[in-house]
Amino acid sequence: MWALNHARSGRAVTVILWDAFPNMVVDADVLREAARALLDSAAFHDVLDAVPDDGIDQTLGMVTRGELLPDIRYRVQALPDLTAADEVNDVALVYSQAAIEHIWHVADFWQTIIGLTRPGGWHSHRIDLADHGRRDTNYIEMLEWSPIGYWLTMRFIPGAINRWRASTHMVFLAEAGLKILSASRETREVLPITRSRVNRAFRSLDELDLRTTALDLVCVKTA
Repeated sequence: MWALNHARSGRAVTVILWDAFPNMVVDADVLREAARALLDSAAFHDVLDAVPDDGIDQTLGMVTRGELLPDIRYRVQALPDLTAADEVNDVALVYSQAAIEHIWHVADFWQTIIGLTRPGGWHSHRIDLADHGRRDTNYIEMLEWSPIGYWLTMRFIPGAINRWRASTHMVFLAEAGLKILSASRETREVLPITRSRVNRAFRSLDELDLRTTALDLVCVKTA
């Protein structure tokens, strides 16, 4: 996951790449590819005119063309330690790709990262909602466990996935101060199991929520 602070002149960029475990090599090429992926996103361009912006698309364009070399800082630490750093504030863009499902205390994460985002700042996230073990055969196997059973099986696994569904994320973000400008779901055609096998904590969800395996969000923080 990375957060982008950029001066409103478009001339200064600090990129904070945050991870809970060290698992990547960071260089300018990685950032250019990520910036290009965002600029190539149809959803990103669909919403650019929906709210006033402060030139973040121009700044990303400068990064992709090699005209601007950001100050890239890779921080591997717990969320409270990350937020204690002076450099992590007034964030213009928060971007993630299949990362948020691996955050165990996801409500704390959302509240914290939204609090660090400047008014008018952007969020672009892809959240993988499929069970990571049996994605091809039973993509909602993770929803069959009781809450305590799931916690007992996952608590010692680094990067274990949380069980938030698409609707849970969207309702939480709207209440926490993000305006959702684009929400695109990837869904399967049928449920892989009968609804009666889904734990009662999730059984009342509508079928679309249960069949959603990925969620792409573009949001802006309201004032």
